[in-house]
Parts: sequence; C-alpha cells; structure tokens
Amino acid sequence: MKKKIYFFFLLISSIITNAQVYNQQVAEYIKQVESPYNFLNKFEQLGIKMSGTSGIDSTYLWLNKISKNLGYNPIINKFKNGGDSLVNIELLKKGDNDSCILVCAHYDSWVGKGVNDNGTGCFAIYQLSKLMKSLKTKYSIRFIYFSGEELGYKGSYHYVSKIKTNNIKVKYMINLDQLGGTVGENNHKVYCERDNKTSMKNESMKLTTAISNCISLYTNITPEIGEAYLSDYIPFIDSAYVISGLYQYATYPYNHTADDLLKNVELNSLKEIVKGALTSLLFLSDADNSDLSLNKETHKEINVYLSENGMCFKDLEGYNYEIIDMLGKVLKKGNISENYQIIPIKSMHNRICIIHLNKGLKYYSKKIFLHY
Repeated sequence: MKKKIYFFFLLISSIITNAQVYNQQVAEYIKQVESPYNFLNKFEQLGIKMSGTSGIDSTYLWLNKISKNLGYNPIINKFKNGGDSLVNIELLKKGDNDSCILVCAHYDSWVGKGVNDNGTGCFAIYQLSKLMKSLKTKYSIRFIYFSGEELGYKGSYHYVSKIKTNNIKVKYMINLDQLGGTVGENNHKVYCERDNKTSMKNESMKLTTAISNCISLYTNITPEIGEAYLSDYIPFIDSAYVISGLYQYATYPYNHTADDLLKNVELNSLKEIVKGALTSLLFLSDADNSDLSLNKETHKEINVYLSENGMCFKDLEGYNYEIIDMLGKVLKKGNISENYQIIPIKSMHNRICIIHLNKGLKYYSKKIFLHY
C-alpha cells in the first residue's frame, strides 16, 4: 500500500506531542482565510437572535443556505425551549475513519445582535468548513452551529444526549466562542481553553497545547492557556469528552448588550485567530498535504496596476475597493462599475498602500507602491 504523507508526522499512537514543525505549504494555504467583514455585517443585519425571535430563525436559514452553497448536506437537529423550536446545524466532512473532531460555535445571542458573541465563532466555522471540505483527512470533522447556548447550553446538551444513539465517535470537541478582538484594546493574544478539573484534564491539556503551538507557529497572535468555562464545551466536559476551545483575550465590554456590533469588533486579530484554528484543524485531522493545492479563484492574480492616468482595475467589475495606507487610513474607496476602470490617485503619491477588494464573501488584497 502506498504510504500517505501528512502535514505533521509526529503524531504517534494518537498522543499529541508539542513537536509541530513549521511547514511553508501550510502557511500558504491558510492565507485563503477571508476578511470577516461581509460575514459579520450580514450577521448583524439579521438582528437579535434570542429564542422566539425572527432573527434566530433568519440566521438559521442563512447558515443553512451558505452551508449548502459550500456543498454540504446540513444535518438539522431540532429541540424545544419551552414552546419554541430551536435548531442545531451540523456539517459532516468525512475522513478515512469515523472517529471525528467536533468543531462548534453557537449562533444565538442574548439581548443584542451578537456580532462578537458569537458571530465571530460562526465566521470561523464557515471558513473552516469551506477550507477543509476538499482535503483528505484521517479523521472525520463535524462542524456544528449550536443554538440555545445563551439559555444554558441547551443545544450542546441536546447534541451530547444523542451522541451514543447516533453512533458518533468523538475524538475531540473544539469550541469557538467570541474570537473577535475589541477596537481600541490590545488584541495580540487569545485564550486556548482546556478542562483542568475532570479525569480527562491531561488529554485536554495535550490537545490545547497542540492548538497553542499551531497558533504560535503560523500567526502573529500569542496564545495563553486558560480554563474552559461558561460555553458549549461544558456538556462535553460533563460527559467526559476531551475538549479545548478558543476565546478572545482582550476585555469586551459589550457582551449581552445592544452594542455588541460590528463597529466594536477588531477584525485583523479575528482573521489571524481563524488562521490559527485552521492550522490546528489541519494538524489534528491529519490532513494529507498532497491536497494542498491553492484555490485558483481565491489566489488568482489580481489585475490592479498603475498607469500614467491612475490606478487601473481590470476584470473586477462589481467589486468594492478600498485603498489603505500602511497606518490603516482609508485614502479612497468605492465600487468598480466597469470591466476596465481607472481611479485617479495623484494626490496619494509616493507611498505604499494596500488595495482591498470584496464582492459578496470573496475578498482579495494587494500591496502596491504609488510612485507618482
């Protein structure tokens, strides 16, 4: 039998070690993680997502739709909260065997629209499910959008109660809750959370250490080990599963308020944390590195260049653009309405800028020197 080559080959007898090694191919692959802006903007527009509201129903329908657009056949798990019906959405990415990694985030909110708590975790699930789908992995992955977290982890308790009935073999459970940074705060760290109380605490620490190492190797975020509490891994801890999770380090004063909005979420650190989560999942699922061909659409050459008349955009009709200097100041923005369009930029001469382009959930960027 032809021996497969995996990303990380130091996983011996299913025991996680801290011997991960930097792999340039992995570093290139995780660049496909998109900007969170469009996803979170839509999440905000869907409104308050408490049980019994139209907002939570609309969010379920939207998450179900975009999951189908990725090629999944969502598994819908319904349960009751009093007289209300709530729904967990599960996406199965099959591996070589049935032992699976659960990657979870809740989509309900409390009082406010919940952009950070927990639209950011939902964004991570969307990106991970998108970028892992076509890869060959040793372990299966189940991506789960839980409902009812804010009501006492009702969705995750319901799921745990059905694990044995549904013959689901759980290797790890990884929880993603509130990953966005806070505007104006130091967002250079993330908590990697573990179970430190039960009989599974040693295995949980090994898992959390592996995730922490991946984040250190491939992102500019500094991981810090913390204790798992007050989120959807609690039912899994109670039932003796091996868990870990990610949670933002910076203080966020808008939890469970009407101000949990996109304007208060720092997006650069969120994107880095999702890259770290993706790298961790590549490692933990034992993904085959022969499948790491970059998505040509995401990494196509962007037709943005300088001419004597200004900045030229070619074959980018329908995209929004932003020209941003290296200090983060937006110098110019607008919409590309033609197949070939020139933007005057002489007032921005002699500086390095980043061009951001987005259309729906597609996002590209390019660095360029304005040398007029």
